[in-house]
Amino acid sequence: MKNQKYWNPTLVKTNDMLYIVACNQSLMDSIQHIPFTLEIKNLSRLVYMGITISDSIKESLSDFEKSGIEYMFNIDKDNINGIVNYLTLLEPDFVMISDRYRQDREFVLHLANMLKANHINHKLASKSIVSNIAIDFKQYKFPVLLNLGSITIDSSKYAAKVICMVNNNPIEF
Repeated sequence: MKNQKYWNPTLVKTNDMLYIVACNQSLMDSIQHIPFTLEIKNLSRLVYMGITISDSIKESLSDFEKSGIEYMFNIDKDNINGIVNYLTLLEPDFVMISDRYRQDREFVLHLANMLKANHINHKLASKSIVSNIAIDFKQYKFPVLLNLGSITIDSSKYAAKVICMVNNNPIEF
């Protein structure tokens, strides 16, 4: 770190300590409640606030931990327990489930029930009602969008993280 210059706020590790470099006072004030640790929820929140994670830290993370610093990433929808566990680790204050509701109704309802059982605040959105959604993501501190389909919700630009649930099962002809 001695010979490196940072122009953007960056989380760096030196002498086994984590620091944010190239950060102004306003940003430091807005992130003071976030512990500087390599836990997924803390890395995600720092990235959401505009902090870059240094390459040396990224290299030391597992693939699972790296998902914490990605704004958008894919997860296999068959791994429903993994999705719920991941959300439990992230600790979002709101989750929007956006999908092709009619096609995956059973899956979505099962997922919603699991989120409810884990006390994760969520709402379902379907393609047919997406234009009527009056959810303002800006009212939440760390909102997450779970996306099953290719639809877009205007407020998703304010989501802290977008998780695309994909079907990795091969199609047989």
